[in-house]
Amino acid sequence: LPFHFAIGGKGVLHDDLQALIKKKKLTDKVSLLGFIPDEDLPPLHALADVFIMPGTAELQSISTMEAMASGSAVIAADAVALPELVKYKQNGFLCEPHNIDDYAAAISTLFTDETLRDEYGKESLKIIQKHRIENIIDTFVHIYDRAIKEHQPAPNPSLTDRVSEFVSRLNPL
Repeated sequence: LPFHFAIGGKGVLHDDLQALIKKKKLTDKVSLLGFIPDEDLPPLHALADVFIMPGTAELQSISTMEAMASGSAVIAADAVALPELVKYKQNGFLCEPHNIDDYAAAISTLFTDETLRDEYGKESLKIIQKHRIENIIDTFVHIYDRAIKEHQPAPNPSLTDRVSEFVSRLNPL
């Protein structure tokens, strides 16, 4: 397969991964980029054909959202919030966490089928639209408006009533 993996971040397995890349003689196919400053992410995402997020601790996965907004097909773990972003066989693949065969099959499919990869990238652009800041703000305003309209404040008891209740809890006779 014609590919080049660019891996961002510097996690606890960085050194082990670097050693494995050298051992398997993949230094011409895999680059470990380390920490990537925020301002360098958009051009990097623009270069990518596929974005892979194997992490299972993604609460919102801003990285995945940024990749989708750049038109990338996505391969992600079927965990936490990622299925909210990645729609199986619509804009990418969801893989069973830690299942190497799942990831290998998804990677092979997307790296060998340019038409599918392009279709998934276009779908990523559509799916991510609901996460635009304007839409998120509208959603929150709607939620808060509904909560305010439905909220019925509890009656505010008098000081005498509160003291009586407190005393009755201390001396239940």
